[in-house]
Amino acid sequence: KYYLNKYHIDGYRLDVANEVSHDFWISFKKELRKIDKDFILIGEVWHNSYSYLHSYEFDSVMNYPFLTACINYFVNDKLNTTQFVEKLNELLMRYTDNSNKMMLNLLDSHDMPRFYSLLNKDKDKYLTAFLLLIMYQGYPMIYYGDEIFMEGEKDPDNRRGMKWDSELFSSKEHQIFKDILHLRKNDILNEGDIKIYEKKSLLIIERIFKSKKILSIINNSKSEIIFDFDLNMKNFKQLLSHRYLNFTFAPHSFLVVECDE
Repeated sequence: KYYLNKYHIDGYRLDVANEVSHDFWISFKKELRKIDKDFILIGEVWHNSYSYLHSYEFDSVMNYPFLTACINYFVNDKLNTTQFVEKLNELLMRYTDNSNKMMLNLLDSHDMPRFYSLLNKDKDKYLTAFLLLIMYQGYPMIYYGDEIFMEGEKDPDNRRGMKWDSELFSSKEHQIFKDILHLRKNDILNEGDIKIYEKKSLLIIERIFKSKKILSIINNSKSEIIFDFDLNMKNFKQLLSHRYLNFTFAPHSFLVVECDE
């Protein structure tokens, strides 16, 4: 209450929230909402969080199951594209649409080895995973240094000081990172529904809002894939691409387009 009253903070991220009783968090939120009805509570819960995501408890949680799925797909190759699609759709079915739109999705945190290090410092693979993070329904959480591909193994190595003088700030990959992030300025990604499926081993994510959609096509494989998709989409516009040319997706590449639904 002190921090709300004196500093007007917007919310709390609650560490190891599942180790505190539901009764306490219900009381906690009830008291704080008396001060600010728009106050937000985000819990750190590593497992299925359905029991916490009610109007009288948490507004959101850190989406660690999403991170685990990404590790199994992009890092460990434990999931092929079809299995990954099934897993992501399964995660979306766990919660209500409102809860999915509030999920705090992540690839990195202070508790995990940095995703870039897990990928053996492969920038192309990292950028494809980051595109998924930005395209996925919910809020993307970006850990400091992700934008310059900072390395880090297990805690405390994943908490190295920020490299403000890194030459990567002027790199081509950093610009692509910013271009991907810029996609979130579009209302389609902030408010739209989501559809995830697979075609020719490519991962396809659609976000649909009103009469528009943004569609991303990701090749996470080690092979080149030719995908002759329909360019006759109404009001088709290419927004972004990486290692893609003329229907040909190089290994670890992507294409992002906007068109009418």
